[in-house]
Formats: sequence, C-alpha cells, structure tokens
Amino acid sequence: FTKNDFGIGVFPIYVREIGTQCKIDTTIEIKGEGHDLDLKITNALCDSAIGSVDINITNPDYAIFYSDAPGIADFKRSNLAPGNYVFQLENINHPECNLVTSFNIGKDDNNLKADFKIDGYVFNDQAYSQDSLRFINTSDPLNTPIINWNFGDGTSTNVQNPVHYYTDQNEYEVKLYIEDIYGCKDELVRKLKIEEFRDCKMVMPNAFSPNGDDYNDNIGVLGNGDDMELKIYNRWGELIFLSESLSDRWNGDFLSQQSPVGIYVYLLDYSCTDLRGKYTKKNEVGEVTLVR
Repeated sequence: FTKNDFGIGVFPIYVREIGTQCKIDTTIEIKGEGHDLDLKITNALCDSAIGSVDINITNPDYAIFYSDAPGIADFKRSNLAPGNYVFQLENINHPECNLVTSFNIGKDDNNLKADFKIDGYVFNDQAYSQDSLRFINTSDPLNTPIINWNFGDGTSTNVQNPVHYYTDQNEYEVKLYIEDIYGCKDELVRKLKIEEFRDCKMVMPNAFSPNGDDYNDNIGVLGNGDDMELKIYNRWGELIFLSESLSDRWNGDFLSQQSPVGIYVYLLDYSCTDLRGKYTKKNEVGEVTLVR
C-alpha cells in the first residue's frame, strides 16, 4: 500500500483482513522537515540605523517575509534602526510548514564623554569680569561633528575652543554638548562664579573747588587697595592734610582756616593685592589745584 500525498498531521489507519474478523487500528504522524535557525545580530549605535541581521537556516526550501518590509526577501538586512522586527519563514514546497518569530535590534552606546577645562584666571571654578577665558574641549572623542557651548549668559557658540568673557558678576552654568554621527550624545554642565574685578590701583584727582556748592567740595584718593597714606603739603612745605583711609577727604581747610587758591603737592603711598593674588606697592608724587 502506497500513499504519498499526506500533509503534516496525525492520520488514522484501519487494516481489515477479508473473510475474517482480524483487524488493526493505528495512527501515523507526518512531521515537517526539521531545520536549524541561526541569527547573527549587530546592534545599532544610539539613534542611528546601522543595525543588521543575518538569518541562516539549514533547509534551503524556505522563503522569508518581513512584516515591516513585505518587498524584501533577503535573509540579510542592514541599515536597521533599534526596534523589534517580525518575520515569517515558509517552506516553498509545503506552505503549511511555517514559523513566525522576531528579532530585536538593540541600541549600543558609543561611550561619548563630554569634558572641558577653562584657561585663564580661574581658581576653584571662579573667575573675574572682563577676564578673557578660553574654554577648551577635552571630550572623548575629541572631534565630534556636533558641538555646542552655552555660557549661561545668553550666548552660545559651536567653536571647538572658544574665548569668552563675562561682563556681569553672577554665577553661571556653562554647558558643553557633543554628538557624533550615530546620534550618540553627552553633555557636561559646570558652575562658574564670576566676581567683579578689582584692579589694584589708586588715583588722586588733580583739582577741587571747596566753595560750598556740593560739587567737588573735597578731595581724596580713589580706587582699590589695602593700605594707603596720603600727605598734602602747602607751598611752604607744611603738612596740611594726612589720611590713611580711602574714606577721608580734604575740604581745603588747614587749622580751621580756608587754604588759599593754588597748587598743593601730595605724596601717595599704597599697597594692595588684587583678586588674582598680585601684590602691588607704589609711591606717587603729584600736584592738586585748589580753586574757588
């Protein structure tokens, strides 16, 4: 007895002996051809579409159908974005022999690390207004195609190593953003405190008019410093005013009398340390004119 058009399944068989009551009742199971399936998957990098899959099946009689790309019949695919892909394998000789499964393209990180340093008069993330600061990109990798600096004061740039200065005293958040060709990205935010710059310098005006009009009625040292001494002499060499404080002012009087109009000599000694740690000591001689 021969029959060759069975499909896959379990089929009953009944055998009867003619003329007797002898019989055999049994079943046979028809199975599909076995196959081994192997998938080689390469993940994408970040948000890029560079993932791939190579589907290997030991039985060459199978065709493949993708849910997301019905027109593709290749067992190898590339340029795949991260995500899940459903496909069906079907035996071309026995369509009832099929398998529906899926594979997943993962998202690998390219391990970008944003980093930078600041060259200039910076100590403990503190600098001073009007200082020229160079922001140096030290990220890994160094030369990403997309780079953006945000200085926190309303300005930004995509220059690799920009120079920037702040005009106002404040605390700013400096952000460096980098991104590579695969869409992998990273950013670093650092706080930078800007102090108002105090130059170490004292000056003496060259004239004043103590006439009671509340305009230039007195005179004294202007500037910044730690220690100072101001001496003013009349034409006869008499010391008529002595000050050791920036708040002291000469009103033009000497011994409770108004000094005459004329030119007076001053000696100014001062020393100070500016915010950058620079120590300055100076001695100046000059003239101041009293007018009424």
